[in-house]
Amino acid sequence: MSHPDKKSLSQFVINNETLKLVIDWLLKPELFSGMQVRSGSKWEPRLLAATVLFSRAAIINV
Repeated sequence: MSHPDKKSLSQFVINNETLKLVIDWLLKPELFSGMQVRSGSKWEPRLLAATVLFSRAAIINV
C-alpha cells in the first residue's frame, strides 16, 4: 500500500508487497518458463524485465 512520504520526490512510496503483486500480475512466470539463460548468469529473465520496467517508470516520473 502507498503512503505519504515528505522526503520522497514523488510524494508516495510503494511497499514490497505491492511491487510483488504488480510484478506477478504483469510478468507472469509462465511467460518466462521456456527461456534459457547462460550458465552462471546472475539475472533471471523475469527479474531483468521487472527491473527494466520499473527503472523506465521511475525515469518517466522524474
